[in-house]
Parts: sequence; structure tokens; C-alpha cells
Amino acid sequence: MGGCRGHCRVRPSPTPLGSCEAITSNEKHLESLKTDGDALIQTLESLAQTASSHADVSVASLAFKILQMVGHENIKTTK
Repeated sequence: MGGCRGHCRVRPSPTPLGSCEAITSNEKHLESLKTDGDALIQTLESLAQTASSHADVSVASLAFKILQMVGHENIKTTK
């Protein structure tokens, strides 16, 4: 079978796409994406709040717009 040792939530399957390893790998990948996404949101929030030069204002504006697009609109910007 797929090599599941009881830690999976689905029945192991002999096919590669349905195997226990593929689901475990997908879950790990999803968790990694969530962690990376959280780090990106924190970075964008920081950029959206920092503006001391014309270049910074442009970056802050872009970061704020990206945050708005992904639903993180409760950011306080400095003016």
C-alpha cells in the first residue's frame, strides 16, 4: 500500500496521487505556504507603515494596496 503507518486521515491507496505520503506532503506544503504568507503580510504591514522619503511613500502605497487586495485593510499608515 501507500506506506501509511496510521498517521493519515485517509485510507492509504496504491495509486501515487491517492497515497498517504502525497497527502502528508500536501499538508506540510500548505503549512509552509501559510507560514510564508504570514511573514509576507507582516513585511507588507511594516512597509505600509513606513514612509520617510518619496521612494518609501511609493513602496508604502504599493504595500498598502496589496494588503487591501488580500483583505488586510486595518492598517494604520503614517502620513
